[in-house]
Amino acid sequence: MWVAPGMHRNGTLLHTYIEPLGWQCFDDPPLDPVAAPIKAGDAVVFSSIAPHLTGPNVSNEIRKAYILQFVGLGATRFGNDDPPGGLSLDDDAKFPLVLNGGLPT
Repeated sequence: MWVAPGMHRNGTLLHTYIEPLGWQCFDDPPLDPVAAPIKAGDAVVFSSIAPHLTGPNVSNEIRKAYILQFVGLGATRFGNDDPPGGLSLDDDAKFPLVLNGGLPT
């Protein structure tokens, strides 16, 4: 896992889909990315707006990733397929709340 430190301060960057690797936000990083020294089973915690990469999986094994995201109350998503005005993320059926003792955290 590589991260471009400090780039999250620029907000969400425009992404372009590139076959076969997926989404990218620049051809050449404006600064040198930093490697997170992790081993199998380790975790990395960072803001999703921080440019990051892992590179392609060149093994014959499946590589899994688990993503935990925080979305503030009243947040709205503005995607290409979302309705005008965006999609409210307050729909508990689609975006369930995390609970602590039965109460929203």
